[in-house]
This record gives sequence, structure tokens and C-alpha cells, in this order.
Amino acid sequence: MAAEQPVTGAFNCGDPDPPDVRRIARSIAAAVDHEWEDVLLPRELSLDRKVRNPWSGFHPWLVAMDKARDELGYEPVATYEDAIVEDIEWIVGATAEEDWKEVLPKAADYLGEKFDYAFEDGFLERMRR
Repeated sequence: MAAEQPVTGAFNCGDPDPPDVRRIARSIAAAVDHEWEDVLLPRELSLDRKVRNPWSGFHPWLVAMDKARDELGYEPVATYEDAIVEDIEWIVGATAEEDWKEVLPKAADYLGEKFDYAFEDGFLERMRR
């Protein structure tokens, strides 16, 4: 973000219309033409660290862009849905023949082992019984 005039102070930066976890997942799935079924967890199960993810929480916080809009004239250049398509196309292309952890090392460090797909599959199988 850049301003035409020098400005001091702290400004939040975030999505003007921040997505929740379902919207993030649905947007990514749509960008790669993937169909899926939502499986909603009872609140008490979502306390389990193996089930949670980095983008969910009982009390999500949002950063307001009002100050940036009012003082800097900030205007978003894209909606979340439009921007995610381009991002996902890049990620899919960049990782087509490379390990995603090599292409996105900071994401790999941050995400660590947060996505245990074998655990998820077993968990969903047990839930369906």
C-alpha cells in the first residue's frame, strides 16, 4: 500500500470482506473445480487440536480497513473470490512438478504438520458410523 502524501501511524491491512473458513475452502475448491461435501463438527469436537486449523476459531478477529480507506484513500483492487483464483492457479502451477514445501518454505514452516490427512480421513469415517 502506498500513499500519495507522507503519512504516519499504524494501519491495518486485511481483506475488506474477510472470508471465514468455509468461504476460504469453498473458494479454493471452486478455483480447482473440486466438488466436496461440507462436514460440520459439533462445537465440542472442534476443541481438539488435531481437528482445528489455523483459520478457525470461536471468536475470530477482523482488521478494519476504515482508517486506510479514510486517510490513504485505500480501495481494494479485487474481491477475495477474484484474487483467490489467480493465487490458486499460481500455486497449482508452481507445485505441479515441485514439492510444495520447497516452493513455499515459509508456509511449510508455519503449517508444519497441521494437516494430518490420514487422521482426518479416519476421523470422518468414525463420525459417519
